[in-house]
Amino acid sequence: MAVLFAPALPGAPLSLARARSSLLVLGAVLAGLLVAADGRAEAVLELPSLVVTATLSEQEARDAPGSVTVISRDELDARPVRDVFDAVRDVPGVTISGVERAGRRVINIRGLDSKHVLLLNDGRRVAATDEYFGHSDYGYAWTPLSDVERIEVIRGPLSALYGSDAMGGVINVITQPVGETWRGAVRVLGGVAEHGRGGEEYQLGTSLSGPLLDERLGLRISALMSRVDDTALADDPRVSELEGRDVRALTGALTWVPAPGHRIEFGALGGEEERWRDTDYRGGPPLHTNRYDLFRAQYFLSYRGELGPARLALDGYRTRFDARNRPDDPGVAPTARQSLVEDVVKGYVTLPLLEGHVVTLGGEYREETLRHPALTRGEDSADNRALFVQDEWSLLDDLTLTLGMRYDDQRFFGAETSPRAYLVYHLNPQWTLRGGVGQGFRAPTLKQLSPEYSFAGAHGFRGNPELRPEHSDNYELGAAYQGEGVEASLMLFRNDIDDLLANQCIEHCDRRIGRVFEHININQARTQGIESSLALTLPHGIGLAVDYTYLEARDETNQRRLGGRPRATGAVRLTWDQAPWGLRPQLRVEYVGSQVLYGTGSSRYDLPDYTQLHLNVRKDLGPDLEVALGVENLTDENPLEKSADFTYSERGRFVYLSLQAQFD
Repeated sequence: MAVLFAPALPGAPLSLARARSSLLVLGAVLAGLLVAADGRAEAVLELPSLVVTATLSEQEARDAPGSVTVISRDELDARPVRDVFDAVRDVPGVTISGVERAGRRVINIRGLDSKHVLLLNDGRRVAATDEYFGHSDYGYAWTPLSDVERIEVIRGPLSALYGSDAMGGVINVITQPVGETWRGAVRVLGGVAEHGRGGEEYQLGTSLSGPLLDERLGLRISALMSRVDDTALADDPRVSELEGRDVRALTGALTWVPAPGHRIEFGALGGEEERWRDTDYRGGPPLHTNRYDLFRAQYFLSYRGELGPARLALDGYRTRFDARNRPDDPGVAPTARQSLVEDVVKGYVTLPLLEGHVVTLGGEYREETLRHPALTRGEDSADNRALFVQDEWSLLDDLTLTLGMRYDDQRFFGAETSPRAYLVYHLNPQWTLRGGVGQGFRAPTLKQLSPEYSFAGAHGFRGNPELRPEHSDNYELGAAYQGEGVEASLMLFRNDIDDLLANQCIEHCDRRIGRVFEHININQARTQGIESSLALTLPHGIGLAVDYTYLEARDETNQRRLGGRPRATGAVRLTWDQAPWGLRPQLRVEYVGSQVLYGTGSSRYDLPDYTQLHLNVRKDLGPDLEVALGVENLTDENPLEKSADFTYSERGRFVYLSLQAQFD
């Protein structure tokens, strides 16, 4: 089986017939091996959705002070989820936006782009590469989904707990903990694109965890191998429309329980990724293959304990990310090699005080170091010190007020405070009202501030030492209903932002490749809208879920729409779990509304809406083995065919087969 997963050299041709043959052989071999293993999965007791990200304490999602979506293990298994993008793309208020035609994507929440969305892995920060490495999505595909227990998405600012990068929201990927018995999971996916221009994909994710020494010492380990071949441009096969990717990642951790109520975990994760595409040099010859080598590592140590009524937490970790560019043409100069190092120490204690109060007190120290030859002395660093406090106050049996405040002291901009207040009221067991106000902030990165820094890749970027931190005032109010067979929610939100950080095209703005951008502040901006969702459990195992978000994103300074924000997004999911022959089909519809982009001067590009359809069918081959066959983008929708002004493209019709197994 190792031969089947050995990736070809980047850019090597792979015929459609060969890809389909390999896919069928791969499925047959894996099915045989897993059936032979003859594992048995025990029935799982269905529990309420739990969330820890909103308050740092575990609680039911309906009690959480915020707009929360919990994507469960069952929901991840029901779709062809390959990475975080696929997992969260149906969440209300979340938009998956393309950042360039190479196929790179980022996550936006409520009209605030990726730099405002903090990505966590088990509560630890994932380095935000988008702002440091420019138009990148390097942090979203390093954890195999077979190892994930759930994903928590908090929409709206959580700067009161997490500081600068959480101004728009937080996504926390939570992995499976070590249990009392050994358990594991294997998931393999492979597929081909029908147009014959490349884009074949293969992915293998595995995880294993269990006790080594009774209940005192445990081990968990996971691995990911993933490859997506590049896709040639229809009008010019010498150029890639979508880049290729090859990822290998490994995570391991030891858990030690020295005494009841105390747990220490030490671990590391690491991986390497290669990306490549055939392209031209900044909009002109020579044609060449451009490659990026990416390396990521994180080392972490955490402690969780209980001392009487108090709960303690302490985390320390170092993250390193390196990027190296390798054009295959000696006439094309590579971009400078660069690396980012983050050191974080964070601790907090949660304890009940007086009657009806649960208080959390904590602090965090974080230092970022960026190494780049354009910087003075080849590197620069910035540190941030923070203290935070939170009070969960039970005013009545069904009414809770959460108050929070964080104080940050940042090297370049000094002190920042981020207050928050949020009410949750349960009218009855079915109806919940919630709403709150808060403030958020985000400081510019080292690159954005440096007057010496400039980047010249597919597009160019220039630093701006006059940048100011962003500040936002945030409001939301809504209601949720949860009854037998019905779940519904409606949320109104508004974000008033001062000094919004943005990129402004200043040169070559009419080119497909080779634009030059400068970082700027928009004095005043506003995003506001409505998030809604409805989920119905109908007779005969039929399920229907509908999500819709309407967004108004305005540049109040220039009195125009903010660029790159769809006016509306929506998703429909229709499932049938009691279909004949044990099949479980699912139909998904994704809608992306109209949006605008801006060039130099007053030039404006209006982009139309588009819709994608996806269909998949699952079947259990045993109590621990499932197979799925599906088609993504069934109608072969590509926004570039609707308008050449789109700066990104979507993968065309894609047929895939997946197998997944769990065993105890």
